[in-house]
Amino acid sequence: MKTRFPLSLKFGLWLTLNLVVLFAILVGFLIAQGGLSGWLARPIGDRMQVIADALSVELNTTDAGVREDVMADYAERYGLRISVYENNGRLVAGEELDPPASVRARMGPPARVGRPPPPGGEEDDRGRRAPPGQRAGERIWMRAGEPTQWWAGARLPLHLGQDQRRPGVVLAVSDSTLAFGALLDLRPVVWTGVTALVVSVLFWTPLVVGMTRSLRAMMRATERIAEGRFETRVETVRGDEIGRLGESINQMAERLDVLVAGQKKFLADVAHELGSPVGRLQVGTSILEARVPTYLRLAVTDVREEVEQMSELLTELLAFTRADLSTPNAQLETVELSALVRGVVAREAAERAVVIEVDPDLRAQAEPALLSRAVANLVRNAVRHAGGEATIAVRARAAGNGRTQLWVQDDGPGVPAEALARLGEPFYRPDAARTREAGGVGLGLSIVRAAVQTMGASVDFKNRSPHGFEARITLRSA
Repeated sequence: MKTRFPLSLKFGLWLTLNLVVLFAILVGFLIAQGGLSGWLARPIGDRMQVIADALSVELNTTDAGVREDVMADYAERYGLRISVYENNGRLVAGEELDPPASVRARMGPPARVGRPPPPGGEEDDRGRRAPPGQRAGERIWMRAGEPTQWWAGARLPLHLGQDQRRPGVVLAVSDSTLAFGALLDLRPVVWTGVTALVVSVLFWTPLVVGMTRSLRAMMRATERIAEGRFETRVETVRGDEIGRLGESINQMAERLDVLVAGQKKFLADVAHELGSPVGRLQVGTSILEARVPTYLRLAVTDVREEVEQMSELLTELLAFTRADLSTPNAQLETVELSALVRGVVAREAAERAVVIEVDPDLRAQAEPALLSRAVANLVRNAVRHAGGEATIAVRARAAGNGRTQLWVQDDGPGVPAEALARLGEPFYRPDAARTREAGGVGLGLSIVRAAVQTMGASVDFKNRSPHGFEARITLRSA
């Protein structure tokens, strides 16, 4: 049997796949940018430049004794080891970071002694002018050293005293890229991701909820139609394929209602019209049996028994069609279950000891004639099929939630498990080998189901453990 997935689960998986694709696109974008480090290079470089500009002001305006406190404050603020160097590699402020050769090469060549820096600084390829004495547009973001560490840097002008102007570099180092997160304002990125997720969920939710709600309604409707409640209809307000499916279900239910009602009315009319001729045949065969010679009496007896079986079939057909063609949800009244059950048992099983466990005060809402017919058929069915040694019991009790339940039980052989689902179908007999004398015509349980459903109640059939059969009628409590 194939595994069945709810439609909501399928849409959830589809949404997950959609998010995975978005994530894959993001990863592809990062790879195109040179990975996470390449994407972080510009924002970290911009932030390092801001730090460099701020340090340039603070270091150039404070005494030498205070500079270490300034560097310690920046290091604590950003969670990084931060120091300032001249571009020739000489430490100006902060702890000694010991930059590797590749980082020192990016810090720039030593300033020429006695030659002042260009008065306006150099220009980069976008025309932006760098601070005096610096190479334009050069920032540091690289992985180097042993053990490997991440290095970030930006250039700043140093004016540590009169006639001591020279280019410098602020360096920050850490073992992990994530440590530089303090330099970034990730709130826009986070809010963008959260917004994309929320919008995706809000975008998909109405579609998923609307479709699953409609499909659940159609599922419940088709279950009721399968139970024979052909008056069931579904809403058809949607204009898509699901709406058209609903219209098709309504058309099917309407067509089935017409066909089944016509078939049952035809059966009722036929049974009614055949009643009188069959009655006359019964009378005639009885008279004939008494008057024919002895050697013909056995043949006449066989004919009379066939006529009696025809009469029984017509009687059950009439009972079945009358129960099934009755007005749905017939007028109900309060019924004393104990009196009704005892009357049925006295009529249908007078020669059998039937256990009756029904509280004399127990009452239910039912149509007396229909309920009596249903219980009578169940008792008759138990007497016929349970066996002469089986115990038959009729029990009833309040089940709560405004319901009252009535059971007809026996400890006979029961029915085959595969036949349980079809019990109650017209003319269906669990054992195809049964003769009409032993198994009836297959309308007994159909009459039960039709009578019970007409009262707005329900009936269930099941085998008992270790053996036996049980029919349970669930009624409304009085």
